[in-house]
Amino acid sequence: YLDKAEEIFSAGTCPPTLPVIDLPPADMKPAKNQAIRWNGEKYYLDYDYRGQTVYKKSSGEPVKVEKIGALSEDLTEKEYPGEFHEWDNKAKKWILNQSKKDAADIAEIESKKSSLLAHAKDQIDILQDELDLDLAEDINVTKARLKAWKIYRVKLNKVDTANPVWPEVPEK
Repeated sequence: YLDKAEEIFSAGTCPPTLPVIDLPPADMKPAKNQAIRWNGEKYYLDYDYRGQTVYKKSSGEPVKVEKIGALSEDLTEKEYPGEFHEWDNKAKKWILNQSKKDAADIAEIESKKSSLLAHAKDQIDILQDELDLDLAEDINVTKARLKAWKIYRVKLNKVDTANPVWPEVPEK
């Protein structure tokens, strides 16, 4: 049953006789995601995804189903695989948008490269300050470390973001 009914009777009266409820045919067995429903004249099978999570085809956003019936055209029960996937209506499945993924991968690599270059610059600045201010404990060691960091920064600057091979970070 999907609803309840409330009846009010006057004092001293009897409730009317209840109608006989027909039962669904014994051979009517609902499959997965189906329910037996009554339309006032006959029983029929309807879709039933209540309590399940389905996904918006436009965004992959999860939606909890609360009502009985078929899913609307903008929903699918196929799980959303991830942010670079799009719904293909012809294939009726999620497909990977490789160009979006590649662009995101390159952006991530460029961000890493920028971060590593900033770190290298900080190390070079500190070592150069030690030399300029005559604060290096061992001038030869500081000069060697400064050179190593400058070589690292040059190699890092040449890293191809389409196919990155990261240089080894010098000792601090």
